[in-house]
This record gives sequence, structure tokens and C-alpha cells, in this order.
Amino acid sequence: MKKKTINYSEAELVFIKSNCTLSRKSLTGLFNEFFDRSLSVDNIKSLCTRKGWKTGRTGRFEIGNIPHPNAGTKGPNKTSFKKGNRPHNWKPVGSERVNVDGYIEIKTAEPKTYELKHRVIWQEHHGVIDEKVVIRFIDNDPLNCVIENLEALTNAEHLFLNKNEYAKLPRELKPTMKLVAKLETKRFELRA
Repeated sequence: MKKKTINYSEAELVFIKSNCTLSRKSLTGLFNEFFDRSLSVDNIKSLCTRKGWKTGRTGRFEIGNIPHPNAGTKGPNKTSFKKGNRPHNWKPVGSERVNVDGYIEIKTAEPKTYELKHRVIWQEHHGVIDEKVVIRFIDNDPLNCVIENLEALTNAEHLFLNKNEYAKLPRELKPTMKLVAKLETKRFELRA
């Protein structure tokens, strides 16, 4: 279906152009009343768009305009939070969670300090963990954080075991593979 073309006289175009800063609804009402026509807001809006006659509004506050109350506040201020209130997701020290890698983390300090639970347990029993040491799960279950299931290996031994797929070995071969890892890493150290 073909749209009906609307023709405007020269006087109508001059009227619309001279009043284009009005809102389109107000302009349409004035136009229809003045020229005894019955055009819709969309008709006037389309004409103004085609001709490039803008309303003059930029969407910004001009210099001298006063914004509404509370405008200009940036983020939380002194009245945003009441003393003693805590966010809904706050957890006390000692809370546990499982991270994306499947390891248990325990909250050790405020506000959001979490450490791996198996490392915390190891430190309670054996003291500070050296940088060159990895705490490994004997049964390869990261949720089993009892001290009997933890062992300390050097980074090199840990790498050797992972490279040789230690986790997939049968239970009876695992002690032998650990000894081989110790021998191989020691041999590598002596060669270097």
C-alpha cells in the first residue's frame, strides 16, 4: 500500500521552521489550529527530520540550569550506609567456599581475604610454606583437606608427577613414581 504524500504550502513550511524548537506535540497542535489541518505528530516529526530542523535540545544541562536535588552526588556518601550494617553477601572470618578450580578457600581476615584451606592446615601443623614447595593432595581430592591427605613436594617434583600423569596411575605404583620423581629432580639439579 502506497503512503499518501502530504503537501505543505510555503507559509506552512515557514511556520514549522520558525517554531521547530517547540516539542513536536506542541508544534503539531499549534500547526493544526493555525492552518486548520489534522496532521499527526509523526507527520510533523518526519518533516522536521527530513529538513534537518532540530528542537535545539542537547540533553545536557546548560550553564545556569540547576539540576534536581541529589544530582551530582558520586557514589556512596555519608548517608548511604548506616554504622554497623553489613552487605547481604558478607561472611564471617572462618567461612569456607569452593573456588572455580574446585579448591576450598577459607576466609582468614576482613574485608575479603581468602586463602586455600589445605595451605592453612599445612601451616598450622608445619609452619610457613617455602616458595619452592607445593602442597599436594595424596588422594587427588581437593575437598579432602585433612593433614593426613597432604604432602609437600618441590615444584620440580610436582611438575614431574603431573607430566607423567600421576593421578591416573594405579595405587600400588604411586609410591614408586614419587621416588622416581625425587631421583629425576635430584639428577637434574646435579647436572645443572
